[in-house]
Amino acid sequence: MTAQTSTATATAADMQKTALRAPLQSGGFALVDTCKFKIRTVEEARTLAHFAAGMFKDPARIEPGLYELLLNAVEHGCLEIGHDLKTRLLELDSWEKEIARRQSLPQNREKHVEVVIARRSEGVFVVITDPGPGFDWKSWITVDPARAGDSHGRGIARARGLSFDSIAFNAEGNQVAAHTRDLPEQKW
Repeated sequence: MTAQTSTATATAADMQKTALRAPLQSGGFALVDTCKFKIRTVEEARTLAHFAAGMFKDPARIEPGLYELLLNAVEHGCLEIGHDLKTRLLELDSWEKEIARRQSLPQNREKHVEVVIARRSEGVFVVITDPGPGFDWKSWITVDPARAGDSHGRGIARARGLSFDSIAFNAEGNQVAAHTRDLPEQKW
């Protein structure tokens, strides 16, 4: 595949995403008050981030941060892959294989992440809850210069800094609430 063909393919995919979002933003999502989803895989996290971003005024702003939060809930909450283990898995190029292995384990087959999205007068809220033991989120809410060269570990800070107006975790660290004041224009 040439670079020109690759660019054309990427452009066509972006145009298709935009075309798919347009009816959702102007019609369907404008009617949504609250919705609830359950996901358990990395692919479902990607799919939901893309789909749910359409509830926001600026989907391109929201989608990457929402995906980061959903991915964290799946890999860290459901599958209990910690930061150090993920570092080793990425170094060995075996992260995807370990994700698949852990998802197939009997104790993980029924685990899921619950996602509630609610539109309110103050904006759109996303609450993501995973079944994991939680973590000390305080050191991950901003980018730590000591971890700047790491292959991962900046998703929460990115979600907070680029996608959402605010992010808050519960005391255990297994639930995050993200909020943005941006609401799609209502068309009646």
